[in-house]
Amino acid sequence: MRKMKREFIENALRESEAKYKALIEQLPAIMYTSKIDKTSKVFYISPQVNKILGFSPSECKKDPDLWKKQLYPEDKQRVLVELNSSHSSGKPFISVYRMIAKDGSIVWFRDHALIIKDKNGKLLYLQGLMTDITESRKTMQEAQARMEEQVKKRTEELYKINESLKEEISIRKWFESELIDSEEKHRHIVESSMDAIGLAQYGKMIFVNKSFCNMFDYREFELIGKSALTVIAKSDLKFVAERMKKQMKGVAVPNIYEFKGVKKDGTIISVEISSSGLFTYKGKPTILSFFKDVTEQRNAQKVIYESRELYKSLLRTSPDAIVVVDLKGNIIEVSEEAVKMSGCKKDKDLIGKSSFELIIPEDRERALLGLKKVLREGISKNIEYGLIRKNGSRFICEMSVSLIKDANGQPKSFIATIRDITERKKAELKLIEQAFILHNVSDAVIGYDRENRVTYWGPSAEHIFGYTAEEVMGKCSIDVLRPTYTEKTRKTLRNKLWDTGYLVAEVTYRHKNGQYINTEINYKLLKDIDDYVIGHVSVIRDITERKKAEKLLKESEEKYRLLFNSLPVGIGVADFKGNVMAANPTMNIIAGYSSEEWKTIKLKSIYVNFAERQKVLEMLKKKGCVRDFEVLLKRKDGTIYTALLNIDLVDMEGKQMLLTNIRDITERKKAEKLLEEKERFLASIFSSIQDGICVIDNKMNIIRVNPIMEKLYPHSIPLVGKKCYYAYHGRKMPCEICPSSKTLTTGKAAYEIVPKRDSDGKIIGWLDLYSFPLYDVVSNKLNGAIEYVRDVTDRKKAEETLRESEEKFRAIAEYSPNMIFINKKGRVVYVNKKCVEIMGYKKEEFLSSDFDFISLTPPDAREKIMQSFKKHMKGLEVNPYEYVVITKKGDRMPAILTTKLIQYEGETAILGILTDITAQKKIEEILKRDAETFKKLVEQKTEELFNTKNELANAKRLSDIGTLAATVAHELRNPLGVIRLAAYNIKRKSFNSMSASHIANIEKKINEAENIINDLLYYSRIKMPKYEKVAIYDLLSECIDFAEKKFYKQNIIVAKKLKSIRKTLVEVDPLQFTEIFNNILNNAFQAILNKNGKISINASIECKKFIIIDFKDNGIGIDKEDLDKIFEPFFTKKAKGTGLGLTICNELINLHGGIIDIKSKKGKGTTVTLKFPIKRKTEESQVIS
Repeated sequence: MRKMKREFIENALRESEAKYKALIEQLPAIMYTSKIDKTSKVFYISPQVNKILGFSPSECKKDPDLWKKQLYPEDKQRVLVELNSSHSSGKPFISVYRMIAKDGSIVWFRDHALIIKDKNGKLLYLQGLMTDITESRKTMQEAQARMEEQVKKRTEELYKINESLKEEISIRKWFESELIDSEEKHRHIVESSMDAIGLAQYGKMIFVNKSFCNMFDYREFELIGKSALTVIAKSDLKFVAERMKKQMKGVAVPNIYEFKGVKKDGTIISVEISSSGLFTYKGKPTILSFFKDVTEQRNAQKVIYESRELYKSLLRTSPDAIVVVDLKGNIIEVSEEAVKMSGCKKDKDLIGKSSFELIIPEDRERALLGLKKVLREGISKNIEYGLIRKNGSRFICEMSVSLIKDANGQPKSFIATIRDITERKKAELKLIEQAFILHNVSDAVIGYDRENRVTYWGPSAEHIFGYTAEEVMGKCSIDVLRPTYTEKTRKTLRNKLWDTGYLVAEVTYRHKNGQYINTEINYKLLKDIDDYVIGHVSVIRDITERKKAEKLLKESEEKYRLLFNSLPVGIGVADFKGNVMAANPTMNIIAGYSSEEWKTIKLKSIYVNFAERQKVLEMLKKKGCVRDFEVLLKRKDGTIYTALLNIDLVDMEGKQMLLTNIRDITERKKAEKLLEEKERFLASIFSSIQDGICVIDNKMNIIRVNPIMEKLYPHSIPLVGKKCYYAYHGRKMPCEICPSSKTLTTGKAAYEIVPKRDSDGKIIGWLDLYSFPLYDVVSNKLNGAIEYVRDVTDRKKAEETLRESEEKFRAIAEYSPNMIFINKKGRVVYVNKKCVEIMGYKKEEFLSSDFDFISLTPPDAREKIMQSFKKHMKGLEVNPYEYVVITKKGDRMPAILTTKLIQYEGETAILGILTDITAQKKIEEILKRDAETFKKLVEQKTEELFNTKNELANAKRLSDIGTLAATVAHELRNPLGVIRLAAYNIKRKSFNSMSASHIANIEKKINEAENIINDLLYYSRIKMPKYEKVAIYDLLSECIDFAEKKFYKQNIIVAKKLKSIRKTLVEVDPLQFTEIFNNILNNAFQAILNKNGKISINASIECKKFIIIDFKDNGIGIDKEDLDKIFEPFFTKKAKGTGLGLTICNELINLHGGIIDIKSKKGKGTTVTLKFPIKRKTEESQVIS
């Protein structure tokens, strides 16, 4: 039973080790062990390498350069330098790099490896863990894409601001046009250019783009490495420098602000900067900034402000009444003159009233028609109406009405100027004069006579064209300004001007220096009082920069179009009715539709769940956007995929549209599900480990335990949240010999045997406690420790029992009546007290290196002894033989020598037992001397003497075996225990995979030696059976199951036919029959060497008195000449074993009144038949048998 228990424990240990191996191999990373040299040869690599990179572990071990070959070319040199540096310094190897998988895909790894050293500091091997961080890198790339999206969004916002600015300028243009004979003119200012971008680290510029260089008139090499303050005007240096310092310190500052910049030539410009804040680039804190030249924009805003102020001033000071009405005719704004003209005191008396109430009834219908005409034609000039003052008095005025449009060209309101008829001509001339003088000073104003000769040359004309008034006055404008249009075009423009009296055109002129200038010109014919043309006036605006901006805008639109078509994210535009207006190629690939097919698709048809569609619409209604919302969508072919939606409301051509981007995250969701399953699997393994596992943090708080720990300490449940030393030992301070304290201090694994205590603090057992460091995989910070706990109470008791047993057997050997010695390589290494007493030598003399044991024998016997020793060393058995030994005094003593080949201290040795037969020899001499005298007596007693001799021989043999067993137990178990303990300590302290196999082989050999000792002891102590009523079917089934588990690697089929004995109870000794069955089954399994092994076990009952069991195998069989020797003690032809198995079986079955029969053919197999009675034999029958 002890043997079964020991083998069961060994099997459980193997299963536990297999579980730990499985746990390691299930980690979502590649664990490896490699050599520390230029080859970096791999000793071990976990199976995850096949899942992640597609290479099998055997491929990695076979090709030492495989890892280097698969390194991404751009990372290879850096990683190899880092690895060599780690080898040289002995420091951990930590690196992030890319590898090319077998299928060609790129995989990102974070490699963290430790240099393993021996106790002398010698480098042994590299132990590392390669963690797949591809997904996290993708997340970073997605974050970068989101940043680019934000940049794009900011650009769109700036574009909207520019559009708003255009609208304001358009209103100003309208008002200016009203003041100049109510004629409309158009002004379009586009201030758009590509943003300048710059990167700065520690105040130094490390990158600038071309736009940045163009903005400040520098070349790139003149800026890189220079201070970021190089382009800052002196007036703003302190302000910008303080902001940069705060940003570098991580202090939150406004992202967008303005400063005065300075170009290379010293020109001061207005710059708007948009900073992304502090981020890490190439391991250093970096500031990313976008710069925009807003000088023109600020100038334009200044003009608009001045224009607005002028407009307000006009409302206050205009001698004419000015009234603004909405499209329904309601007054919304009036000038002070209009208030006075109406007879009211305040403008509030007029605002909100219908303008038709101020018109005399008879003119109201005509006024309504006039407004409708204005809606059609945009203007109505110099119409006379009768108006009513507040006091009811009437007066006649001349009214000019113009239509005001919004930025989209839609009618918005009307503006009317009202004046007394008596002052009309005077006011008109004055208004024209003021309009040209006040509102065109920034444009070139040029006057011409009928012959197109220059009669007036404004100051701005000199600035635009480079000519002074003296250079051009009286000259033909075509000769001076040199327009690029043809003569035909010139005549067409002239004819149009003369026909309509007003002309707006874009004309390209040449500057004095030869450069071309793009201009926008407003021509106006000048007539005298008799309506005769006396010349014309042109207002010329330089639109060269606007044309450049329009060109850049067109290029920008083309760039965004290319970006739209090339982005790896599906992008689509749809209206609120679900009509798809546009989709990029990526969207087409994801959904399977073409651009034309999208036009016929309703968005709601691609949603799998209508409820998700509704939720999207609700989020748009509440928040105005949708962020990272997962939905199930259908492709054209009907397949379903998981999409990540981001939707924004955008204004396109005056309509609100939905801008959607889609990412197909189906594979990511599958990966997340697989990861979740792996986490559950690892948690299941954690819970199913049959030894205690406890995870603590760096303050020794328990954060997780498995069920075994709760079984070990039920009195402290719940364990989580408590200090480990309090929960397990009832202490208020950490234990003095705590391995976890060592691990948390040194960061290395530690081991101790610690006491197991009950709720009262009493020691009730002992535990093996291994502590391993727990590091954070990202920061590599020591976060805690993992405690591995195994109950070794039984082992400690067994070691104590073994020690006591060894002392007993040593005492037996020491006080044996026979002389016992051990000879190893011709040298005596052990003698008992009897050897010292009889031979006369001291123990030190026997064990001396120069002691010659051959000198103890006479010369004529030495050859025989040497031959016997040589046979032993060849593994052959030597029968006991008689010879003479010589004591130290020279006395000759006859003796019988029994020898046996054994393993002693790990080496082959010879165990010898000398029996003194001096008395027996004397008897033989007396009988021989008196032979003739007592011949008859001798003949009479010969038979008795023969029988007596046989009995003496048997007794001597049993004595020899008993002595041998005692000697083995004494002399072998003690060194075996020391070897086992040493191997255990080496295994615990060493993590070298090469030494692990040697240690396993040592443990295997120790187990084999112990099996030999157990067989010897069992054979020497066979006793009469202790009968019990036993269910023989259950006993045999347990032995079969045990054998199958023990030899599970052989995949042998066991066929059983045991129904006939299922309910049969027999009177036998269960322990002895367990020994019988185990020995027979072990022999059967060990005899089968091929892969198609089969063992058949059949049972039957004979005459209701006997049970017959046949064990048949198809193994190697037994030689015919050996069949007669198989029951002899110590007979065996196996490389391992004692040869006592069948001897014991034969003895035990005979004690039960049964028989054992063996039939075998070499190469065919063996059949072992047991036959034994169901009921125990009587004492009388035992004697007879």
